[in-house]
Amino acid sequence: MPISPDLIGTHHRYPSTYVVEREKIRELSLAIQNHHPAHHTLSAANALGHHQLVIPPTFLCILGYRAQKWFLQHSGITINDKKIAQVDQQFTMLRPIIAGDVLHCEVHMHDIRTAFGADIVTTKNVITTDGGTAVQLGYTTLMGQTGDQPGFTQFTSESVSAV
Repeated sequence: MPISPDLIGTHHRYPSTYVVEREKIRELSLAIQNHHPAHHTLSAANALGHHQLVIPPTFLCILGYRAQKWFLQHSGITINDKKIAQVDQQFTMLRPIIAGDVLHCEVHMHDIRTAFGADIVTTKNVITTDGGTAVQLGYTTLMGQTGDQPGFTQFTSESVSAV
């Protein structure tokens, strides 16, 4: 059974916060081979006008992934994230995010559609600071094939306990 389009427009705030840590910025930057000095040294970040290290744009995938998974489960959508294809992802940075920022994520069900036997879900993530300032908007589109085809997961609208 496809996911109900009645979920479009629903939104939930992820109950946990994410504190951006300086060493996590350095660690992720090295892992993704982003060698911009503002991600690694305080003097380089200061030279750009920031009082702490600046995250690379993809850093918030950590928070976004956790919040989306919680949102889908909280909305009663059963998924197996090992069998989901990420179709698209877009970010809009509204201000630099730096070490020490305390972040929140609100996930919105932006779109649901079915095409060629697959459920396609697009969520919108709004990342804000502890003070309520929006710092990043992100859209993620996921696809799971319905039916019994091997290698894909069927999205369902069954009741699932929240994470």
